[in-house]
Amino acid sequence: MSKAPLYINVDAKAPFTDDPEVCGKWKVVDIVPTREQFIYGKPKCGHLAWLHELYFIDGGKGYWAVNGWTKGTMFTGGPKPDTQYANHYTIENVDGHRLLFLEMTDCGDSGIGFGVPEIWVYEKTDDRHYSSPEEFRKCDNIDYPFVNDENVLGKWKVRDFVIRKEDFDAGKQNMKQDDLFALSAEFRENGVYVST
Repeated sequence: MSKAPLYINVDAKAPFTDDPEVCGKWKVVDIVPTREQFIYGKPKCGHLAWLHELYFIDGGKGYWAVNGWTKGTMFTGGPKPDTQYANHYTIENVDGHRLLFLEMTDCGDSGIGFGVPEIWVYEKTDDRHYSSPEEFRKCDNIDYPFVNDENVLGKWKVRDFVIRKEDFDAGKQNMKQDDLFALSAEFRENGVYVST
């Protein structure tokens, strides 16, 4: 079976349909291959999700990790300009827990954005109606003095993309070269960084 990309053009986003039940904050509780394999309180996934907290903002608005949403679908950025993933979701009550089952198409063991989606399971942590990402934005203190690092200077070829450092294998390509977010990274004097 050939693996086909699961991303769409940005203009293909569905018209907005409200879903008041999804609005608010959700926290990931597990990642499983199929819905049937999920058992609440017995997580099967050993690694952290890159999107461990999920916010559904009123009006289908997006934020840094989410391009927007409409009833039953959440959009995340695609690997190429003007593309995005359409990740379908359902909401269920399981043993008194309100859970969101998200068919996450933009990452998986079969290669980022290819193959069968994983099911990312989230539990609702609040019903607040957020109107803007400013309401939950977390800011890191980035006011550090510049310290030059001679070891990183130069142009670096991007080899692959993996979720965890220990997943990198020089003999195996995890993500297709054409789908990498960048082809090179250049570190210059005085803290200048250029990505192509």
